[in-house]
Amino acid sequence: MQETSKDFFNQIVSEYDDLIKKHVTFYADIFWTIFRYLPNNFAPKHILELGCGTGNLTKLLHEKYPDAKITAVDAASEMLKTTNERLKGTDLTLIESYFEKLDFKENSFDLIISNLAIHHLVDEEKQNIFNEIRKWLKPGGLFVLADAVRAVSDKINEEDWVIFKEDNLKAGMSIEDLAKLVEHSRTCDHYATVPDLLVWLKNSGFKNADVLWRCSLWAVFQAEK
Repeated sequence: MQETSKDFFNQIVSEYDDLIKKHVTFYADIFWTIFRYLPNNFAPKHILELGCGTGNLTKLLHEKYPDAKITAVDAASEMLKTTNERLKGTDLTLIESYFEKLDFKENSFDLIISNLAIHHLVDEEKQNIFNEIRKWLKPGGLFVLADAVRAVSDKINEEDWVIFKEDNLKAGMSIEDLAKLVEHSRTCDHYATVPDLLVWLKNSGFKNADVLWRCSLWAVFQAEK
């Protein structure tokens, strides 16, 4: 995550929860997919969340797995403060850090999950963090990635962005807020294609890497160690 991205999220923390539901019009679908495809007999003891934001997914993970220890990472300190308030009294460890600077022991986590965060990394950094994530996972552990993606076809990608902007305005986002978020995407985001992400996961040593759901700019993946 670039410094400008960190600053951006620190500045919008008070309006983030309202903006994200208008900006990512499939926000609820993403969460449904994440949890629907977790195995019924899966009982992680230690979860790592990369890019916790204001703790929306963190809270759901705690509700799903109340006995699990959760380690949540974000580069934006104001986001971490909100997550801390939202999950007071839980077994939660917060780490303020860029993903590239993290250093966990091998085989530390049963589940590693990232929602709408890894697209801030350039392609080489994405491949590097996938290598690290596999190392940090215990054998049999799962990695779930929900993120913004781009179409292989430039023509389809352009149409995705037209649909995305239309959906944002229909959801009630102001033209000013939309322009601010589009400019942030232009300067700070690095979208990869679904095929590239699957290849990088496979090259990192993951097995059964698959895309669970995709619609327009958004996709959810799952892979196993």
